[in-house]
Amino acid sequence: MGGFKWKVEGMSKGKKASESKKRRATAYHEAGHLAACHLLNIAVDSATISPSREGIAGYAWSEGLDWLERFAEPSERPEIARRHIIAEYAGLVAERVVDAAARWNGGARGDYAKARELAARFGLDAAKLRNEAHALIHAHWPLVKVYADALLNAGTLQADALVDVAMQSGVDAIVDT
Repeated sequence: MGGFKWKVEGMSKGKKASESKKRRATAYHEAGHLAACHLLNIAVDSATISPSREGIAGYAWSEGLDWLERFAEPSERPEIARRHIIAEYAGLVAERVVDAAARWNGGARGDYAKARELAARFGLDAAKLRNEAHALIHAHWPLVKVYADALLNAGTLQADALVDVAMQSGVDAIVDT
């Protein structure tokens, strides 16, 4: 899939009483992105849930959407976009498993906007891809949990550690969604 890489960041802040809950929700949100990226063969540079005064935020790619036109062959673009859209939606899907009240706000709002923009750009059905993200996360929940636990323990994981976590989970196949 070329050189397209995600940098996953989820930062939580809050009062001591709610910090643990926010940190856990953030870990699962980012783990949803990580699991989808792993399963859909999207490279990830790093993932973090380190605290910040900026609140919860998620970043899928730092170069904006123009990376697709710069690096991908025209015939590959819709499929690459489809995989990235699913990965964008996967964060909130996973977060909602552990916190049913989670909404498209904070960092999730950015995920949603990126997914909708990519879908519109390539004529893809955003609602269908959101459903695919839901099915993917629920089918591979053990992988999401392994990533979330690793993030909760380490705070930040670099690419090599993410590969190790995935290998230890026993999930090594790319899924056909």
